[in-house]
Amino acid sequence: MRKMTGKSTRSAEKDSILRNGDGFVSRDTERKPVSAMKTYLKYGFVITEYETHLCPACGHVLNAGPNYQPRYCDQCGQRINFEGIEWKQERELGFL
Repeated sequence: MRKMTGKSTRSAEKDSILRNGDGFVSRDTERKPVSAMKTYLKYGFVITEYETHLCPACGHVLNAGPNYQPRYCDQCGQRINFEGIEWKQERELGFL
């Protein structure tokens, strides 16, 4: 059994702050999503490239598109700002 010391391992303040390369950034501060290009097989034989957006804090894939943009990451709670993001169409690269 673990002994309770009265100190929590993660305080509420530390939980709401993320470590960034140049300092601390609050999760309440809006950040732009990170875009990444990925491929998949459309119809089982057409190699298709598409753009996906990732949370800048935890790297979780955001369920975002031109018609829906979440305001927060559902994994870590980071506030997301999609303003100015250009949505790219899927692009067919070739066949198998």
